[in-house]
Amino acid sequence: MEVVFGSGDLYRTGSAAGPGTIEEQWETGAAQKNPLGPGQWDALRLVQGSQGTMGIVTWGSVKLELAPKEEKCFFAAADRLEDLIDFTYRIQKFKLVDVCFVMNAAALSAVWAHETGGSSVGFPPWILVYSISGYEYFPTERIEYIEKEIDEIAGETSASPVSDISGVTADEIVRLITKPCCEPHWKKRQRGSCRDIFFITTLDRGPRFLEIMGARMKDRHFPESDLGIYIQPVQQGRNCHLEFSLMHDGENPVEAERVSSLFEEVSEAFLKAGAFYSRPYGIWADLAYRNDPHTVKALRMVKDMLDPGNVMNPGRLCFRKEV
Repeated sequence: MEVVFGSGDLYRTGSAAGPGTIEEQWETGAAQKNPLGPGQWDALRLVQGSQGTMGIVTWGSVKLELAPKEEKCFFAAADRLEDLIDFTYRIQKFKLVDVCFVMNAAALSAVWAHETGGSSVGFPPWILVYSISGYEYFPTERIEYIEKEIDEIAGETSASPVSDISGVTADEIVRLITKPCCEPHWKKRQRGSCRDIFFITTLDRGPRFLEIMGARMKDRHFPESDLGIYIQPVQQGRNCHLEFSLMHDGENPVEAERVSSLFEEVSEAFLKAGAFYSRPYGIWADLAYRNDPHTVKALRMVKDMLDPGNVMNPGRLCFRKEV
């Protein structure tokens, strides 16, 4: 990418850094595929996570995932999240699947209702959705041997892969999830509004966060049917994106205030339980940086180097106007 830092310096990252201009690189057939560098640092991640407090990206190259030639999708359902954890870890560890996520019944029902105009399906409490892909060479054979390997893993765990649940196929769900979303977003179709709490954790810690949310919901009389949960394993299952969606009627002042209070209370409780807010917007920024003075000190040093006049989005993150 190309970025203009707050200092006014123009900077190109990765293989775009040179030698030569971008046009000269293109003339020789070069492509900007490596985001790391120049040198051994990753400026892309710094700028990407800075919420406009370091610089402005003027252009960037994007690497696309190869579309499969053939694809086969499956469900694995359970009454408890714990019963899916070991199976998910193992199919992720060996890169056996492509699409791979977990939803609770409320979230998956909202997705399905959004597409079908309100038809109800009795989904199990927890559903793992995954796909096996075949690419240009021997796609059918690749799917067959991976499916067999996953079946062996399932036999050693409590998972039971199936291709459909209550007449809804896994292929249909993957198609709905991966296509562009229309308005209103499926999270808002059920009640009109939604507040999301999302963070990074590990899959085995998921049940603990469910306990915390359940206790706070009970105290504030928030119905379980309005709580959508989405879990996205990343880095071959080393950690996961855990997302709670509080669906509610935003036009009702009493309900909106109740959800706002629940949002703030649970956000802080999650932080104390080990949640990592990797995208700290709003109250999450104060929560995250309040408990990590060493990171704040380091980030302010970087800010002084890249934006000495503090002109880039002042007041965001831990960079207040007076800094």
